[in-house]
Amino acid sequence: MNNKNSNLLRYQKYLDNWDSVSSVRSKPNKYQMTSEHLDAELNERRWFIKEGVPILEHPLLKGMDRECEQYLLGRFLLQFLEYGTILEHEFVNTILADMALGESGVPIPDRMRVDAFKIYTDEAYHAQFNMEATQQIRDYIGMPVSEAWPLQNSRLIGLRKLIPQNKSRENFLVRFGIVVASETIAPKELTETMKGIVIEPIYNLFVDHAEDEKKHCMYFSALFEVVWNYLSDDEKQYLGLIFPKILKSFVDINKVALFDALAKIGVDKQSAKMIIDDSYPEDFCVKRALSVASSTFFNLERLGVYSISGVRDAFKAEGFARA
Repeated sequence: MNNKNSNLLRYQKYLDNWDSVSSVRSKPNKYQMTSEHLDAELNERRWFIKEGVPILEHPLLKGMDRECEQYLLGRFLLQFLEYGTILEHEFVNTILADMALGESGVPIPDRMRVDAFKIYTDEAYHAQFNMEATQQIRDYIGMPVSEAWPLQNSRLIGLRKLIPQNKSRENFLVRFGIVVASETIAPKELTETMKGIVIEPIYNLFVDHAEDEKKHCMYFSALFEVVWNYLSDDEKQYLGLIFPKILKSFVDINKVALFDALAKIGVDKQSAKMIIDDSYPEDFCVKRALSVASSTFFNLERLGVYSISGVRDAFKAEGFARA
């Protein structure tokens, strides 16, 4: 059996049982948060552990009252959930639809097209339960969706800037690269973020989401290989050169949100800049990428992406010295 077939079979054995293991098909909804439930949980707990939000350790925020601290922690959680909703809807499912409907210009096995519909269904459910949790948190903290949706996000802004606006081959390649990165990063990022969750319904949401994403990671690793082997040399080089920028955008510090949240609790812009700069050192993003994107880097190595002219230098230019 060649390596290509083994990669396909590895993901397929999980999606064979999709009806009985996917969250949308088999898991009870344990994500609901009523005001009464949140009152009880937050009376003794915080939205998120403080250690998971570096700015809270800054000297300028020492002595901050509990209400302001809870607001910052709640905003952190809210931003992550909203980011997930938009990422699934705007990026992941548009590529899955292209693949499933045969509109990508890349022929893929019939089985992978059917499985793309299954994952599309999963991702739509993830966007739905993230959005529902978002609304419940917003209602509780007095920030309704009708007033400030969506909250600005530096990662999404950065990813959108990478995509050529015309409906070109390059447009597809960048969007595909973004989704490959997203779906091979998601299991580790969700698992790491989950360590800071203390509210039970949100923890349940993260557990079910992460379990689905482990299977999606295997599918997209196989899909990446199928698409990569179909691309021309020029297309491979184009995608290889843009990939480090995609990865850097995925781990970008969400400064837009941090400045806004700090302003809401009365921190002036100069102090906010000092807090953010001190809390996130220059190498934070690269270290974060190396932590959560190990599957992505493995796939790039496995497919020989680094051997393409200019690609290794492009990674080093973005700070990935070990590429």
